[in-house]
Amino acid sequence: MGNNANDVLSVARGELGYSRAADPQRGSKYGRWYGAKYGDVFVEAAWCYMFVSWVFNQAGATAPCIPGAYCPTGVNQTKAAGRNVAARSAVAGDIVFFDWGPDGTSDHVGIVESNNGSYLTTIEGNTGGGSGYVQRRTRAYSTVCAVCRPTYGGASPSIDPQKGGRTGADAIRDMQEYLRKWGYDLGPRGADGLTNPDTAKALVSYIQYNMNAYGEGLTVDGVLSDTVVNLWRDKYGPVYSERAVDYGRDNYLYMVKAVQMGLEFWGLSIGPDGIDGSCGPATTAAIRQLQQGHHLEVDGVAGPDTLRDMVTMR
Repeated sequence: MGNNANDVLSVARGELGYSRAADPQRGSKYGRWYGAKYGDVFVEAAWCYMFVSWVFNQAGATAPCIPGAYCPTGVNQTKAAGRNVAARSAVAGDIVFFDWGPDGTSDHVGIVESNNGSYLTTIEGNTGGGSGYVQRRTRAYSTVCAVCRPTYGGASPSIDPQKGGRTGADAIRDMQEYLRKWGYDLGPRGADGLTNPDTAKALVSYIQYNMNAYGEGLTVDGVLSDTVVNLWRDKYGPVYSERAVDYGRDNYLYMVKAVQMGLEFWGLSIGPDGIDGSCGPATTAAIRQLQQGHHLEVDGVAGPDTLRDMVTMR
């Protein structure tokens, strides 16, 4: 197997007809594989994305949103890496995310087998009703919310060619390692390169601890309360913008780092220098990317709504 669309589709076609209901073991075969790598909690979870991740693993192929288990994160990683293409431009071997709402949040994912001019033919896991099957499906362009163009041919998914720096799972792992270095508990999965509640709690605890360094007196419990969000707006928000130098950003070094970690939580690149406490152009661009992807006002300032979305699983 190699890093190409033909091998990906060959593996996917070989799974057609699989039924979770007919599987005698716990969960799906794809959930068991993903659970063995990233934590038992995934074994019983919805497995459409884990199916796609399994296929790419078997084929030895790479994509900025692979591996993954939570579709909204995959969409953000795809856009952050600059690998999103329009549904009408999708080709065989692309990864396609769907929004059934549409409510702006991806619900499902599959692999493009062909683009038929006004609709896609796909191979998908956890589809077809009941406990789920691997099936070939047809999908209208209107259901597509993102299409990830994989990095076939061996190109690294870890570097954003425009801004440099880590993206996708590598960005998430970078922020997890930073938190772990300072003693924050990441839970049983550790620095696994995946957004999860344990990582979110550790990041919020980091924010609370550093707000307390400025005398806020917060309880460091990892819970993002309205108090924390309002403080962010009233006392710290102006720092997290391209105008930061006007507010003496050196005084807010660790809070800027909190913003950068929140951006990496979503797989966004903050530039080649990583978590450095400097709200430079790459960090501001990443703030704008997150705001655009989450349907917020795109102003490059990490205000309360942006903060809430930075550290909340969706």
